[in-house]
Amino acid sequence: MVLRSLGCRLVGNIATYIAGFVVKKALDSVSCSTCQEALLESIRQALDTLQSDNATLADAVEVWMDLEANEILPPHRDAVRRRRSQALGTVHAAANLLDPRYGGQKLPAELRKAAEEWLGPGVLADVILMENKEDPFPRAFFEPAFIARLTPRAWWLGLKKRPVLLKPQQMNSLRCQR
Repeated sequence: MVLRSLGCRLVGNIATYIAGFVVKKALDSVSCSTCQEALLESIRQALDTLQSDNATLADAVEVWMDLEANEILPPHRDAVRRRRSQALGTVHAAANLLDPRYGGQKLPAELRKAAEEWLGPGVLADVILMENKEDPFPRAFFEPAFIARLTPRAWWLGLKKRPVLLKPQQMNSLRCQR
């Protein structure tokens, strides 16, 4: 429960960064009303994602990376990167790397490296197996329809409950070590 509360606060802080910074700066520099509407829609989607009851730390990474890649924000890309670096930390990157929906695909190199170092060699080996969809990860676990129906936690618990698929050392790496 404490972790859920902490996660909610961290995601809430990220939503505050987006609302307070990106909206104000970006709208000041965009002159056409169509561009302003498109920008507001992107920001609305980001806030909806981060303020939902099911928002995760991994979602925060995706939202920031999508904002950074937004075609309307090029004049502010450096400022968005600075804010992203203030809002996101190693734990966000690790959560994104371990989330079966994302698998760290949008992580910048520096965040990915920090997450890999934080996770350590035992878990990192499992991350590599997960990325390559190799044993002990059943191929069915990577089907989009399967992933869409489960939370990341349920996905990992489903894997953990299949001990015949896992070697003893892999079972140990699924336990929270930090």
